[in-house]
Order: sequence, then structure tokens, then C-alpha cells
Amino acid sequence: SSSDTKNASGSSEKSSREFNPRWKGYVWILFSSLVSFASITNVPNAKGWSYGILVGATTFALSLGILVLDRLVESFPYCKAADGKVEGYTLLGFVLWWIGGVAFLTRPDGLAYHATNIYFSSWIALGSCVYTLDQWSGSKDILSIQELVALSPTLSSWYVLFLSSMVVMGSAIHLHLVLSHEYQLTDSAFAIALGILSTLLACFFILVHYKFFSRVKQGGWVELTAGIFMIVCWTIG
Repeated sequence: SSSDTKNASGSSEKSSREFNPRWKGYVWILFSSLVSFASITNVPNAKGWSYGILVGATTFALSLGILVLDRLVESFPYCKAADGKVEGYTLLGFVLWWIGGVAFLTRPDGLAYHATNIYFSSWIALGSCVYTLDQWSGSKDILSIQELVALSPTLSSWYVLFLSSMVVMGSAIHLHLVLSHEYQLTDSAFAIALGILSTLLACFFILVHYKFFSRVKQGGWVELTAGIFMIVCWTIG
């Protein structure tokens, strides 16, 4: 009958409706942001309390709104607006927001050291934002992390060393500015020097893999020696 045909067509339209394929990333952003700012509410007398709450609450509210509207509003244009650029710019904003948030929350004497939940949820939130942005980038045939590090088996390791060295160097510089005892200043100065050395060396070999220094062969003895040298330095450090 005609009514059965209409019902069948209506159900097929509902089943064929496309939701945001990156919803899992938004769920991770949602819950990590929730844990972060909810944990901060338990330390109201800490320095930077209001901004710490704002960091997590902002991405929690935005990701919640995106997920709810994506499920409830059939013509929600978020994924397709401006050929997907609206979502891309939003996720890029999330990443930049949480880079600043992690730097603020995990700095020496920061809010993250009042509760372990704050520390780990902050890093997870940043990682979730990067992951979701990478998923969007891959879907638009823009350079993704996998394509960025696919040139060699060791390139991803140099990127990890570069980013972690930047974190150590930045934290050590901030710590050096607030310490007062001479022996502590010596340790923080060593951490700064190690961070600078590691950052520069990692940056150099990243550029080697992209053929900026053609005289140095990737995967050769020079890279192997540099890797062993960094292992020894960080073991001592």
C-alpha cells in the first residue's frame, strides 16, 4: 500500500542520515574537559582557579553543543559549512586553546599539581583535540599526521623527542625563574640546556628527513649515533 511505501521510504531516509564521523573525538574532548574543570572546582583557593575552570568548561560546552545538535538537528550544517572549513577552524581553535591551557595548568606550581585528575585530563583533552583535527584533515585530503611522519620509520620518534624537549625546556625555564636556592638553580639550568640541545638536535634530524640537509643520510650512522647520544643524555638528566 501507499502508506507502507511512505513508511519504508521514511525509515530508509532516517537510516541513511549521516552523522559527524568524528563524533568519538568530540566525546573524548567532552569527557576530558569535564574531568579537568570539575576537578579544578575542588581547589577554589588555588591561583588561577577561574581561568582553569574556563579552559575546560569552554571546550566542554562547545563539544556538547556540537554532539547534541548533530544528533537532534537533521540539517545541522556544522560539518559541511564552508566546505567543512568551519569545523576545521573550530578544531584548530580547540588545539590552540588547549595548548595554552596545558601550559597554564601544568606549569610549575600550577593547578594540575593539586590533583592528578587535572594533570592527566588536561593532556588527554589536548591529545583528543589534536586527534580530532587530524581526522578532519585526513578526510579533506589535507596533510595528516600519518602522512607527515610516513617518510621513514624514525621520523615519528624525532617528532616526539622534539615536542617533549620543548615541554621540558619551557617548564625548566619557568621553574628557573621562580627558584631561589643555588643548587636548585643549577639543576634547572642543566634541564634548560638539555632541553635546548635535544630540541635542536631533533629539529635537525626532522629537517634531514625532509631533505633539507642532503649531505646527512637518514637512517645512517650519524642518525644512529645521535639517537644513542640522546638516550645517554636523557638517562643522565
